[in-house]
Amino acid sequence: MHSTTVIPPELLGEDYKPHITRRNLAYVFLGSFGSFMFGYANNVTTGSLAQTSFINKFLGGGNSAEVISGILGGFLGGAFLGSVIQARISAKFGRRITTAIAAMLLIIAGALMAGSEHIAMFITFRIISGIGAGILTTNCPVYLSEIAPFHLRGLLTGVHGVSINVAYTMSSLIALGLSFLDQAFQWRIQFCIFVFFSIVLLGSVFFLPESPRWLIEQSRYDEALDILRKLHVSAGIGEVVALAEMAQIKAQVDAERSQPSSYWHIFTTKSLRKRAIVSIVTFILCIGSGILVIANLTPILFGGLGFDQTVQLGLSAVWVFQSGCGSLINAFLVDRVGRRPLFLTGGCLVAVMLIIEAVLQKYYLGTTYAPGLNAATAFFFLYDLVWASCVDNTSIIYIPEIWPTHLRSYGASIAYCSYYAVSIAITSPASLAFDQIGYRYYFVFLVIDILALIYVYFEFPEVSFFSYLILILRAVLI
Repeated sequence: MHSTTVIPPELLGEDYKPHITRRNLAYVFLGSFGSFMFGYANNVTTGSLAQTSFINKFLGGGNSAEVISGILGGFLGGAFLGSVIQARISAKFGRRITTAIAAMLLIIAGALMAGSEHIAMFITFRIISGIGAGILTTNCPVYLSEIAPFHLRGLLTGVHGVSINVAYTMSSLIALGLSFLDQAFQWRIQFCIFVFFSIVLLGSVFFLPESPRWLIEQSRYDEALDILRKLHVSAGIGEVVALAEMAQIKAQVDAERSQPSSYWHIFTTKSLRKRAIVSIVTFILCIGSGILVIANLTPILFGGLGFDQTVQLGLSAVWVFQSGCGSLINAFLVDRVGRRPLFLTGGCLVAVMLIIEAVLQKYYLGTTYAPGLNAATAFFFLYDLVWASCVDNTSIIYIPEIWPTHLRSYGASIAYCSYYAVSIAITSPASLAFDQIGYRYYFVFLVIDILALIYVYFEFPEVSFFSYLILILRAVLI
């Protein structure tokens, strides 16, 4: 299952020392703005659910739980479709054009959500924004892995998850600030800001290089080598890396040209089907444990613990900020600890947190017993920290690594279809479920988490930069 491009030492020479250029680092962070926009698109409505102007406009009737389910489920349904079509668009037009298409969808959808006068119009364009976001969340990790230097690929691909959490934090802080604006147009400002960021995303495409791998697949070798030099060469250092990576990618692409690349081929080939199942289970573990439900409903859930509107939004902002900090910890740990140990550790700790949270809410939700309510709030935060530190970026990094490079976009699409299918299944009914069965809904997340953990324990291979070094050493010594 090992497929990530690693340049053999003999191509680099004995004097080679791993490095990264400032330009390469800048491209990685600029490329991750697409990841930021997925996070912002997903979270932009979260603060609105607790804002008075939005509640008065769209949630004032007796069907507010159904409307919230439509808003959350509509976005995720659109994102599911976006993740399906991304592989074809990316393979045909390249990673940059794919990002541009997604940005244009977000601009149109954001503008019309901001101007919505009826909930049907709002949900319709919420679905369109989901399509754009789904394209981004499958395209960006692949792009980042293809421009990152091989020795930092895990760390820099993890910027995808960090950027999503930065967007969540910014969106939550803006929602908190807007809560002090007592105007009917209060909620619309958030979506106007969303349009602005989408325009910035579209503009960023003009400054990003195309994926060198995609250019080589199109036989545009001179352009690919120019980009590899831009990525790796600085002050006369790095030319050997650019040439070696060019040779490595070209050899891979030449070897793969005759190989079939389709979803049918994947699901009818035993080894590829195993990769597909592992990719699907990765996001069942990641999302099935309930993180997206809680992230989208944090103001409502904190409201259920007795906090007023301002504190709800403030706690939500702190919660997502902490999630971003956890993602940074995860990015630091992933190449040092390994993917599989982090999945197992994080999944087990998340299960413990879910049990404790459910028990606390069973006995103290709806009461005025401050210690119990504070404990329930604290375990919301501990749950988030454990998940972000162990599972978040690990999932994003792991999936591209287990696929052959020519099938990486297809693998990402399969994985993110799983992401959105699970998200739709547990997020769409979440508002109604918490109304009707309360704390028991956490046990749904617990069961999904435990079943995924069992599969991880028995079937997941370890994949890391260090495992590739071991493979190379074995090849040299044997």
